[in-house]
Amino acid sequence: MASTGTCVRSPLAPRASGRFAPGTQGSALLLVAALVLLCGGCSRIEKLLSTPEPRPETPPPPPGAQAAPQMEPVVIQMPDPEEAPAFALDKRSQVSVLLYHDFTTSPSSNPMKIEIGKFRDQMQALKDNGIEVISMGDLLRWKRGEINIPDPCVVISMDDGWREVYTLAFPVLKEFEYPFTLFLYSKYVDIGGRSLGLDQINAMIDYGAEVGSHAKSHMYLTKRQGLSEEGYREFLVRELQESRDFLHRSFDQGVLDIISYPYGAYSQEIINLAKELGYQAGVTVDGKKTAWNTENMELGRFIIHGNDERNFGYALTFRGNTSLAGSGNLLAPTLNEDGEEQESPVVTWPADKEHIEDRLPLVWVDLSGLQGVDPASLRMTVSGLGWVPAAYDASTGKVSYQVQQRLRERECTVYLNLRRQGEAKNEFVAWKFYLGKIAHYVPVPAPVATEDPEPREQPVTLDIIKESAAVAAPARPGS
Repeated sequence: MASTGTCVRSPLAPRASGRFAPGTQGSALLLVAALVLLCGGCSRIEKLLSTPEPRPETPPPPPGAQAAPQMEPVVIQMPDPEEAPAFALDKRSQVSVLLYHDFTTSPSSNPMKIEIGKFRDQMQALKDNGIEVISMGDLLRWKRGEINIPDPCVVISMDDGWREVYTLAFPVLKEFEYPFTLFLYSKYVDIGGRSLGLDQINAMIDYGAEVGSHAKSHMYLTKRQGLSEEGYREFLVRELQESRDFLHRSFDQGVLDIISYPYGAYSQEIINLAKELGYQAGVTVDGKKTAWNTENMELGRFIIHGNDERNFGYALTFRGNTSLAGSGNLLAPTLNEDGEEQESPVVTWPADKEHIEDRLPLVWVDLSGLQGVDPASLRMTVSGLGWVPAAYDASTGKVSYQVQQRLRERECTVYLNLRRQGEAKNEFVAWKFYLGKIAHYVPVPAPVATEDPEPREQPVTLDIIKESAAVAAPARPGS
């Protein structure tokens, strides 16, 4: 049969699967040979049965040519989850907590009010000096060992709950994208007048603000007012528990279990009860910085007074960096007309950055090198203690204070405000000293009675406690 060039598939041919029925292998081979003869022109069968030609070998490179480089296979090493580095807590950070109260559009003689332009300047100063602002919640998370925070950094807090916090301060804080914490006492929330409304507080919480307790009625928690032990405890439970319950009941988010002690007044009894009632931390009005090992129930804060910015500058003095406060510190060396550095006319004990062992030291500042110091302007604060009743001896020019309770922290800072007669502006002396670890355990020696052969004039005691109480307790509620 002549070839027609067309290949007809036999119905007996194997299927594409290549499998044969049992006993048909020999017949199938004969059939394939017959098809080759009958379909000599069938290109498909010739192609199937033909042996493929070998591929041509790659010609060798010409003499002198470089062989193509052999590419090494790329091996991607996937990290082993079990070998991933564990979180490392950095405990070295220092934190200053700033405390504001009320805000105004014009200068005020009330120290608890700050003019909003000055407040904005302070927020700008934080930014210009590269000092980051963190939330109070992040501060507590760091102290629990959960996260790290910048070093140094600042927390912004505001007590009482005045309306101007929302109308004046809030827009500034949003402008700089700074977090902040409100400490509210429940009897002064959403009652009209100048109190913050619930809608205003919720709007700030939606932005990212946090709220904490300022007790129920903003009363001195340390004043027993003639109450029995049982009655005093009931008073404390009302002030602490009802305020905390009010916050959790009123707000769905942003509530911190932290107490701001009204007027900064607290005791170990109050601390213990606050912990029982679910509080995790407490803030004071003691001007001291917070370290990782600072007691959670005694976190210090720097009160920023509207007519005095030195606390703001001192709060932003970290590890000797006095970029904001140093220019006004009388301990800082000055330059004479020839550009030569002169030592400060002020002397302190302990000296700045001195290490001592006594946790009940007699702290003093010698101002005899200054002319015209106004004794009424002198006011001393000691970190961990707050305002202290310092004494001024006009005959020696020394302002001194005998510490009455052991200093707890290893670093202690002292701040003395003063003004010279005829001068409108105040000045200050600020320094720090350090206490050894073992000093806390050394027993205090009993005082030795000695007879003073020459009676000396008693130094004039500054009525600091009464003065500070007047500042801290204005005619309206405040811290």
